[in-house]
Amino acid sequence: MRAADVDLNLLVILDALITERNVTRAARRLGSTQPTCSRALGRLRHIFGDPLFIRVGHDMQPTPMAEMLAPQVRELVAMADRALNASLEFDPSIGERSFVISCSDYLTFVLMAPVVRRLRNEAPRVQLHLLPYQVEVFALLRRGDVDFVIEPASFRDLDGLRSVELFRDRWQLAMWEQSELAQSEVSMEQLASVPYLTYTLGLERVPNLADRALHEQGTRPTAMVSTGNFSLLPALLEGTDMVSLMAERGARMLAEQHDLIIRDPPVPIPEIVQTLHWNKRNEEDPAHGWMRELLIEVATAV
Repeated sequence: MRAADVDLNLLVILDALITERNVTRAARRLGSTQPTCSRALGRLRHIFGDPLFIRVGHDMQPTPMAEMLAPQVRELVAMADRALNASLEFDPSIGERSFVISCSDYLTFVLMAPVVRRLRNEAPRVQLHLLPYQVEVFALLRRGDVDFVIEPASFRDLDGLRSVELFRDRWQLAMWEQSELAQSEVSMEQLASVPYLTYTLGLERVPNLADRALHEQGTRPTAMVSTGNFSLLPALLEGTDMVSLMAERGARMLAEQHDLIIRDPPVPIPEIVQTLHWNKRNEEDPAHGWMRELLIEVATAV
């Protein structure tokens, strides 16, 4: 079978079906109708000689054939989009676009909040979906389900992706200002023995870079409490004798609201290099390029 023998619009519908796993949602995604997508699915099943999807409850589970086709179909659809939009410029004041950005809640607090304010003023029709940290997010980036990943440069293998440094941050030791430890400098020995509040990433509770650095240096605080939500750290410290290592920009923004003392840690901890990553196949997409530049511009101001 040759491409010339097949309506290539069927691949667009197949891509939407693989993503949504539901005919009604796929139709809505494409601005089409449920009967149109159902008929297209029937034709796709005939072309590939495979059911492609098995109904499970209200959704559909892809067959092994559909899972095998998914990355190839996604790439073909993306190539077609790039070809059709290659000569178009993106006007943020009227342009419609949706972006998926993966970042920690710390970055949502420090960086994405001002980005959202810029979007509301400059690009009212641009939609943003913020995806929380997850271990497999780079696979989503390579597959095209995520447009940008923002996280420290040392976290991942960047092979095949583009990246640029956004900003750097320091680690600071934070504690409630009325705690006993706040009355004097905290030593390395104290840090290893006092009640410790730590910030982890994702459902997998991945240790943050500061905790990794401490462990490598032989300082191993015992975490009394751990949370995956950066903005909860100050509230959890308040009224206790716990200490926590927090990224400085966010820590200083929250310190006055929660009566915290912020100090340099007693051991050297490498800086956080917050980095923007994207798939190289989006390099020439005007809208994607505009969003990249906006993120870099806001990060520079931060």
